[in-house]
Amino acid sequence: MKEFFEMFSKVNVYRKPGKQVEDLILKSLEFNKQQNKLIITVQSKHILSFKIQEEMAKLLKSQSFATEDFGILVDILYILPDDCSLEEAWDRYKDCLMEELQRNNLLIYLMLKRSVIMVQENRVIIDIPLIIFSYQQYNNYKTYLEDLFSKKLNRKIVCELAFNRYHIPADWTLEEALKEYKDPLIEELNEKLKRNHAINDRLRELMRSESDIIARKNQVIIDIQNKIYPDMQYNIYKKCVEDLFSKRLDREIVCELTFNKYYMSADWTLEEAWAKYKDLFIEELQRNNFRIKAILRESDIIVRDNKIIINMPQKIVSDMQYNECKTYIEGLFGKKFDRKIVCELTFNKSYRTNNFWRYFLCFK
Repeated sequence: MKEFFEMFSKVNVYRKPGKQVEDLILKSLEFNKQQNKLIITVQSKHILSFKIQEEMAKLLKSQSFATEDFGILVDILYILPDDCSLEEAWDRYKDCLMEELQRNNLLIYLMLKRSVIMVQENRVIIDIPLIIFSYQQYNNYKTYLEDLFSKKLNRKIVCELAFNRYHIPADWTLEEALKEYKDPLIEELNEKLKRNHAINDRLRELMRSESDIIARKNQVIIDIQNKIYPDMQYNIYKKCVEDLFSKRLDREIVCELTFNKYYMSADWTLEEAWAKYKDLFIEELQRNNFRIKAILRESDIIVRDNKIIINMPQKIVSDMQYNECKTYIEGLFGKKFDRKIVCELTFNKSYRTNNFWRYFLCFK
């Protein structure tokens, strides 16, 4: 292979495209009788747009082949560093590749434009939103893209066409997949539910705004704040979630609907759960039991093992009322955190706040 300008020494490119093409390497010259064009294949270390390729072709035609009756086509191949991964190469050159497709094969360009493209190792995975051609046509497109990408990026590339699903590495857990794709999944789920007239509009809005979604193994757990509709409505919603998530994430997924619990990973300690849900818990107490919320706000709360220790500023009511408070907190904590929890109340006799009488009046 020769330097491009050793072969075409008379071509002046110092106005445009200029320095971007100074280090081009000439790879081959080939005449295509069908197109009546001389195809000049060059290699470049730089990103060269399709516009630059056209300008190069015009310069070559006017300065070196002005008397010939055939056209000129400049085909750019890219020289990649040995340590450049396909992901890095794709990020760098995808705009050039898409631009070339737009000029040379508009149908495939439009298909890719509407698709989700992911790059993994030596694979380009193209997730197509709708099947509008025959599978034979898609196989032809697959071969075309493999040849184009492999040629342009100078490495063997496999194209995989998928239809309407998200691609996740084989070693990803459902938690990782849901973390990556939660937003588009929820968006699509909401669109599907809008078209499902069996779902109450108010329920759909509640599920969207007041639900917490947690993934465990092959389960998607959706915790709903309040159960206010018949089971049939929730079962329809559950089926929609299972169908959509299983299809998109390419694995069988079971949806479980729960009501008013906080969910934790199996390896979480109670301390970690409390750190995550403390604010939500206090907020719920504020809505449902102001007396206990007022006490907790001024108390030191310590979480150890399966025990919650609440050190109150002063013992101001009877033991019976504190026992009621203890039972209420144990029941609520146990329900929310889905485990048996012991609540211990302690009293700091040396500590008294300015709000002492306000707490006293709360319990009167």
